[in-house]
Amino acid sequence: FGTVFAAKSLRVLPNATLSASGDFVLGGGTGDLPMIKSDLGDNRINILEAGSTTAGIGIKDLDGGAKVGIGTLEPTAPIHIQHSSLSGFDSHADDLLVIERTGGPTSLNMAVDTDQTSYLMFSDTTRHMGSIAYFHNGDTMQFRTNAGTALDIDSSQNLKLYGNISGSATSTGSFGSLIVDGASLDFSNVPTSDPGI
Repeated sequence: FGTVFAAKSLRVLPNATLSASGDFVLGGGTGDLPMIKSDLGDNRINILEAGSTTAGIGIKDLDGGAKVGIGTLEPTAPIHIQHSSLSGFDSHADDLLVIERTGGPTSLNMAVDTDQTSYLMFSDTTRHMGSIAYFHNGDTMQFRTNAGTALDIDSSQNLKLYGNISGSATSTGSFGSLIVDGASLDFSNVPTSDPGI
């Protein structure tokens, strides 16, 4: 323990400690080495970054409902990835995955081969009821709802709708015009009895 160049089958450095409270500290807690700490009183295992008492990997609530924090020792969800702490962040019991950062963007990057597909999938008791899919072999994107294709976008940003465009053209409505390649198509004078275009 404490070295990757062990001269024996098992080597524990002299500054590894086991406290009376049950904390096992590997690295001695001198601040210049990473540290593994098991806090039995708080049902927690922390793997601390070198020189830090708050950052690293935290596994807490080991008696059930375990949470894993990466970059934080106080995870608020089953998986909590923290680049930096966001002041005022409101966590919720429904959150199963939290990606947190302040002072910059967050991104979820799915990388595959150029002939494969990336999916953000939504399921209930039936798999794949909805999804956002990117097909890398043709650089196209597809939106799926109610287990059917709703919208295709090709590599030239052309759209194919599989349903109707609907809305209100009244002053309190939300649909009055459609912008196509910078030009506006005005729907404000289309009769309400008109089935469409």
